[in-house]
Amino acid sequence: MWKHQFRDLATDHRVVCYDWRGRGESSSAQGDVVHHRDLLGLMDALDIPTAHLVGCSMGGVPISLSSR
Repeated sequence: MWKHQFRDLATDHRVVCYDWRGRGESSSAQGDVVHHRDLLGLMDALDIPTAHLVGCSMGGVPISLSSR
């Protein structure tokens, strides 16, 4: 869904696209998953203190809960 936007945005920006644990190409989720904490943990691991976040439908939920 996002591949052509990812490609275009990546020409001028640092772009990170990830799957929820247990979805897409990610490994299976173990126990309870709190998606906004996963997002913040990923941003911390990649040393991204602030970002413009994009998502739709269920992908927008962690974004709405992840404000810093």
